[in-house]
Order: sequence, then structure tokens, then C-alpha cells
Amino acid sequence: MTSQGSVARSLANQAATSTVLVIGNERLDRGGCDAGEMIDRPGPLGQLDGYFAAARIAHEYVADLHRELVELDAAGNHTRELLRESAAVVFERMPGLTSRLRGLEREWAEQESLDPPAAERTIEHLEVELAKLVPALAALRARQNQIAAELLDLVNRAR
Repeated sequence: MTSQGSVARSLANQAATSTVLVIGNERLDRGGCDAGEMIDRPGPLGQLDGYFAAARIAHEYVADLHRELVELDAAGNHTRELLRESAAVVFERMPGLTSRLRGLEREWAEQESLDPPAAERTIEHLEVELAKLVPALAALRARQNQIAAELLDLVNRAR
């Protein structure tokens, strides 16, 4: 087992549930506030927000690592491709994967005050649909963690 693989697995386990993301010696803290807990949102919506928050934080870290590689004159086509792939997770792949859930979220928001029983049914539907997507969302986050671990390794070697 490579250290990069074990780092990626460790990060995958913490990304969706923790408010702190640790990659190597770097510690990224969301300030103790989970996106799902900032406002009163039902469970599946808070979970979905947590996946997106973790992906954005991981991508910001990937971008910082890439910037450092540029400063160290160690960036190249491969590192730019890794940066692009991380960005695609946040801005293309996760939104595309969850578009149906976001539609249900809008439906729930309208129903919440106008038809609470319908809103409850929508939340139940959201829970079922999110459960189907969790493996794919976790895989995308795990890939971002692999990217971060690889870039961190390149930065450490370039120093």
C-alpha cells in the first residue's frame, strides 16, 4: 500500500463529516461550522451541503498547492491537469450528479410553508435519492484527496 493511497483513504473518511480536513501536515479548518448546520436544513440537504463545502475547501487547497508549485517552478501540464480535474469536481461533476436533488430541494423550499406534508414526502424522497448518490459523491471527494496528496508530494519534493 502506498502512502499516497493511505492518505487518500484517510481523507475520504473525514471529508464529508468533519469540519477539519487534514492533508499531510496541512490542517484546513472550516471554523467549526458545517454548511449543513449553519441554517436549519433537513438532514439530506445538510449532507449535500457538506459534500459541496468539503469539495470547495479541497479544491481551494489544491489551487494553493498548485500556486506553490508555480512559485517553485515545478508546475507543468500534469499539475495543471490535476488542478483542472479538481475544479471539474466542484463546478461540473458534482453539480451534474446532483441536479435532480437540487430540483427536489427547490420543490421542498416551496412546499415547506405552503404544504408541510408534501414537504415531508419530498425530504423522504431526497433521502432515498441522496443515498443512491453517496458512493459517487464519496468517489469524487476521494479523487480530490488523491489529487491533493499528489500535489503535496510534488511540493515537498520541489522544496
